[in-house]
Amino acid sequence: QLTMRWVLVTGATSGIGRACARRLAEAGFGVIASGRNARALEQIEAEAEREGLRLVPLSLDVTDAAEVANAAHVTEAITLGQGIDALVNNAGYGQTGFLLELTAAQVRNQFDVNLFSVLELTKAFLPQLERNKGVVINMGSIISRVAIPWVGLYSTVKRALRVMSDVMRLELQGAGIRVVLVEPGAIRTSFFDTAIAEQAGGAPDAASETPALRRTGSRLVAPLSQVYDRARLLLAKAGYRPFLIFPPVGPERVAAVVLRIVRVRTHRRRYVVPPGAGILLTLLRLVPQGLLDRFKRQAFYLA
Repeated sequence: QLTMRWVLVTGATSGIGRACARRLAEAGFGVIASGRNARALEQIEAEAEREGLRLVPLSLDVTDAAEVANAAHVTEAITLGQGIDALVNNAGYGQTGFLLELTAAQVRNQFDVNLFSVLELTKAFLPQLERNKGVVINMGSIISRVAIPWVGLYSTVKRALRVMSDVMRLELQGAGIRVVLVEPGAIRTSFFDTAIAEQAGGAPDAASETPALRRTGSRLVAPLSQVYDRARLLLAKAGYRPFLIFPPVGPERVAAVVLRIVRVRTHRRRYVVPPGAGILLTLLRLVPQGLLDRFKRQAFYLA
């Protein structure tokens, strides 16, 4: 027996969001699939009509306060005043690049899309979720638990989301609203292709793989600009993917977990997908920090 009736999924036009929207609709839920890609929304709507799924597309920029407020009103109309029972905060993207080379605008936009929108969306739909004793599902990442060069901003934002989810769970539990964090590992989507697109054209052609060293006290070090140029050159040669330690799994694995959460009243506070990623995190905690730091620097060509 379904305990949930209507679910709003953000970032539903591709990847994990699209897989979640489809899986939930196939399971009999009414799904409001939101996103910014108008063409993808049309495709989703056409597929749902062909297959008889209860799936409604909704154009939504999660960083636009007016659109977020309007989405809450539109959702009330779509559900005939019933409101949503589950909110899947999935919209997001990854900003790559060495942390201290990123612009303030890049940093703010990453926080706007991946963190602040979660707070604003949850606030906008709070009356519906409270009325239905619903659940908020925040899409995190295992990268929030590991500091990694070149994807450091994304790691930072997801760490903040992890803490935010814990606080939201504590503050909303008294009103009967559950908050669950899902932390995917390597997932087979276009996410990283999009994340590296900006960097792919920026690899220096003339960088040396052996930067000139200079003595600082008793140590030989390279100028930081040369270190970064060399790292970008070698990252480009490696296809920008040194951090995919184990093979990625399909987004359907994440969608299956989301379905389980909205179906069942009892659940854990966090889910790592796939479980093997959680085992890897446990093993990494056993490695001495100095050795782990050395491995990370070598993996991203900073050594």
